[in-house]
Amino acid sequence: MMTAQWTPWYEFQLRRRVPASAFTPRPSVDAGLLTITRRESPLLATDLRHPYAGFVHAVFTGRGRGLAAVLAGVAGRHRRTEVDRWVKAQRFHRSPLPRDLDARQWAEAFDRFG
Repeated sequence: MMTAQWTPWYEFQLRRRVPASAFTPRPSVDAGLLTITRRESPLLATDLRHPYAGFVHAVFTGRGRGLAAVLAGVAGRHRRTEVDRWVKAQRFHRSPLPRDLDARQWAEAFDRFG
């Protein structure tokens, strides 16, 4: 959720994995080197940061089975058909969840349903 809340203004990239075996004591999971770079062209205006963060929080914590149901709950049940069409147009390979949206999809969802 935190990455999604900042992704219109910053790009996040996993640069390298660090195996658990590189640490003492050995943790139960691998680590990674993450880089954060400011976008040259933000996907949303800076003054939308707070409403956008609220939208992302509402989607990640919303009720429903799958992205379409959750977005419809956030946007308003009367917009369920519009939400269903938008999710279908994204061409996910399976039933999507909020974690499956990329930066551009999050920005577009906020523009349409936020």
